[in-house]
Amino acid sequence: MESISLNKIKRQETEAYKASVEIDRILHYETEGNYRSWQFENYQVIKNTLKTTYDELFILWKEEARFRQGFKVEDDTVIVPNIFAKISGTHRDLELYWNELDQLKKDDKTTIFINSIPFTSPNKNRSFNKCILNDKELFDLDIVKSMDNYPLAYLKTSSQNLILSKINEMIQSKDLFNFEITTELKYKILDTILNLKDQYLNLIQNFDYPFNIPKLVVFDSSKNIFSQEDIISLVFLHLVGFDIVIFTPTGYNNLEKYINDLCFDTHRLEEVQYNLQSMKNTTNHIDKPKRKRITAGILAIFLGGLGGHKFYLGRPIQGVLMLLFWWTLIPTIVGIVQGVEYLKNSDETFIQESKEIKRVTAGLLAIFFGGFGIHKFYLGKVFQGLLHFIFFFTLIPFVIGIKEGLKYLKATDQEFYLQYC
Repeated sequence: MESISLNKIKRQETEAYKASVEIDRILHYETEGNYRSWQFENYQVIKNTLKTTYDELFILWKEEARFRQGFKVEDDTVIVPNIFAKISGTHRDLELYWNELDQLKKDDKTTIFINSIPFTSPNKNRSFNKCILNDKELFDLDIVKSMDNYPLAYLKTSSQNLILSKINEMIQSKDLFNFEITTELKYKILDTILNLKDQYLNLIQNFDYPFNIPKLVVFDSSKNIFSQEDIISLVFLHLVGFDIVIFTPTGYNNLEKYINDLCFDTHRLEEVQYNLQSMKNTTNHIDKPKRKRITAGILAIFLGGLGGHKFYLGRPIQGVLMLLFWWTLIPTIVGIVQGVEYLKNSDETFIQESKEIKRVTAGLLAIFFGGFGIHKFYLGKVFQGLLHFIFFFTLIPFVIGIKEGLKYLKATDQEFYLQYC
């Protein structure tokens, strides 16, 4: 019988297939930004950690990788701009704090939320053959894949290669950790990553680099410290390209002891809280904006002509004006329109509009009535308001009021709340 060569398998390409390949090459060129799904599945990934302001963090969090500054595809490599940040402390306004936390963790499809420390499962203490480390003290990835107890074989090949390459990147880096990476620790790193929970592996498997970035949000409100496995997991996910934010209302150190502080941003808020419950028990805090929005909507519709919703929302001047002119029926019509808008809008939109109105109102009060400290009373700073009122005759409070009013109007809503509320 004539032998058949099986060394090369050749398949006939149809004309339609050839045309589709050519069209794909033209439409989805790697530097054009018009990418198809999984175009760079087999490319290398390099994280490019962004250094941002606090306000930017919330804006960038929603953006796909391709729209962030620093995203690039070249030489079979995708450079992914990601976020690694710690938010230390809380706002004075805890409702704002809970809302921001909820804003970052609300996308269940791409975000893992953790509210208990430590969060990584203990190692299974696998035994590894010494030959798994090569002459360069890096793991031989082919040997790792051939292990009898290799647990990642079910993942697609590109995901396996990404995971194993990041393990080697971690163990050879000299500027990630604040401790020495010994041979024993290298085996521990390998064991920890091979032992990752499915929720992390699923996000890695679904990570299509130019598009939605997988995210990890940690709420750490206790004295418990991150375990070594936690730190290994955080650094690994950071190298893969995850966005990571650690909320630490206590202001305690957690990342600082183990991870080089040049790797992450620290945003310090104005207060610290030691008795905040974990998010399992804070649904009332998160539901509060919704209740306030609905209450304001109902008051506006039924008592808007008397300014009832304005008094409820802490806007007494607007409330008094509506009360004075109720007989014209104009406040009633305005109240109904505003009530419908409150009920129709999302909680996030309602809160954002409330913050903007408070900032503008405070700014105008400071400019026109700052000499009497009205803006200070409006912001709940009674002592400062009294000082302005007592010394109004010197005219100095008027000058200060004008300057502060201009600052209020110039600031963003976030800056205003952080500095002046």
